[in-house]
Amino acid sequence: MFKLSVKLIQWNLTRNRLQLLIMVLAVIGSLSSYVLLGTALNAISAEIVQSQRDDWPFDLTIKAPTEDEKNKIRQIEGVYHSEELKMEEVYFYSNTVIALGTPEEETALILELESGSLPQNDDQVTIPGEVSRAYNLSIGQKILLKIATTISAGKEFEIAGVFSTKKGVTKTFVVTNAAINQLNMQHSGSSLVIQLDGKADLQKTYYKVLDINPKLVVTLDSAGYENAQVTGTISDSLIKSLRFLILAISATSLAVLFYLSQRSGAYQTGVLRAIGVKRFWLLLPPLIQICVVFLISCGTAYILLPILSQILGLNEAGGANLSSVGWDLLVFFAIGLLSTIAVNLQFLHRSIPTLFKDTW
Repeated sequence: MFKLSVKLIQWNLTRNRLQLLIMVLAVIGSLSSYVLLGTALNAISAEIVQSQRDDWPFDLTIKAPTEDEKNKIRQIEGVYHSEELKMEEVYFYSNTVIALGTPEEETALILELESGSLPQNDDQVTIPGEVSRAYNLSIGQKILLKIATTISAGKEFEIAGVFSTKKGVTKTFVVTNAAINQLNMQHSGSSLVIQLDGKADLQKTYYKVLDINPKLVVTLDSAGYENAQVTGTISDSLIKSLRFLILAISATSLAVLFYLSQRSGAYQTGVLRAIGVKRFWLLLPPLIQICVVFLISCGTAYILLPILSQILGLNEAGGANLSSVGWDLLVFFAIGLLSTIAVNLQFLHRSIPTLFKDTW
């Protein structure tokens, strides 16, 4: 009987190669679309959460950590984005403002310009639009900036550009990194600024940073992060609902496909039952077929997803890969398995004459 079962398995896999190919392509399509849509939705959710902050998009600012401390801080759970900024408190007229060194290319700061450009040399500065209007300053004029924490003569800068006054655009002064060092010869190094993902607790993250080094100077932006957390909670619930809906649609489509593909074997099941083959050995081949289909499909999807992720520009969102499906992969497999078992149990408990009459 075992040899017969092996023959049945081989026959089941080769009797209709087109049908088998369609089943494999359907599973690949369902898995890939579910993973890619899930990745895209997560990326959209993350962007929505981060957009809730105002002109300063960072939740924690850690002053001058060492390289080892920076690496450890980046590994803390909930850290969504980090970058290094040279920054100093400076006097502008009688006001204390923040001066930044030119940020990295992938900065979370919005540096939209109303006119001019970012500083092109160490004697230039780009100023906030609000400051330009309040003091009637324009490109080409010169201003004096002094370090707020030490006594110094300060440094004169030519205005190279003016930032936009739109919501979210930075309200800091921007100079070159070298100019920051010239303003303060005792500048202690770059600060590490952190964006959290909207799910992590800000206070707990703060204490985790201090666990790395209790002497670190850490500044929190609690008000900005509260807005991000509220949005993150709503967005997370919406994403979970959409993912469940996509999963339900994909799994149902697969269930219908597997059901129809197995019904096409009703006549053959009737013949085998008529010659005395036991029900167990008749149930085994279609189950093996489903396992083979999922094995081929998962392997192919694993190879294709990184390529599709790159084509669709999802790499910046963490990329799309089969591991992001997690337990949902078992749902796809269980649906295929259950639909196969359901139709075959139906065949095994029907009379042989009705199986011969089945026209599927």
